[in-house]
Amino acid sequence: MLAAGGDTIAVLAGGVDRPYPSGHRDLLERVGDVGALVSELPPGSVPTRHRFLTRSRLLGAMSAATVVVEAGARSGALRVASEAHQLGR
Repeated sequence: MLAAGGDTIAVLAGGVDRPYPSGHRDLLERVGDVGALVSELPPGSVPTRHRFLTRSRLLGAMSAATVVVEAGARSGALRVASEAHQLGR
């Protein structure tokens, strides 16, 4: 969506000032410039495994519908789909 000029929101598993993975810093800064960076956590919070699970709940709640086209067995996308299903989305 970012390249097409659509609305783009990045939900982070750490503080908005802690881009993760660090190799995506430029992309996340671009999203922040034209869209939104969202996190439940205060600035300075580092991403952890537990925080990625929490992020899945947010992703499931923020959309009217969730579609997973393809995902590996350990993919976070499956967790998001499960959370969305539990919320009736």
